[in-house]
Amino acid sequence: MAALFIPTRQDIDDLKVGDLALNCWGKLAVVAEICCRKDDIGGKRFVLYYTRTSDTSTMSMSMKEGKLVRHANILCTSAETDAIERSMLTGIRNPCVLCGEDRADMSALIRVAAGIPHRC
Repeated sequence: MAALFIPTRQDIDDLKVGDLALNCWGKLAVVAEICCRKDDIGGKRFVLYYTRTSDTSTMSMSMKEGKLVRHANILCTSAETDAIERSMLTGIRNPCVLCGEDRADMSALIRVAAGIPHRC
């Protein structure tokens, strides 16, 4: 399964060339270049970087303080991904009213995205 990660300001400030970081496919890859590290107008830190995909190519990616790093292997709708992010940040769960399973749980969402019915 692809990694789910919400970076802190420290994570963003500590990122350097040669480190491993999430690429756009949700896998760890070597950081080849950091092109921008700043605060947005709300004071949240972000970084734009390139990860190595081969000896001759790179892909761009970004991370923002306190925001779920979104990538292609999060097999959910945008609304479901928002629910995952809220759950990770607040610890508040989103249980199904029928069976109690946490609908913000990534494994439950992947099962739904794969067409496996919700257990209730």
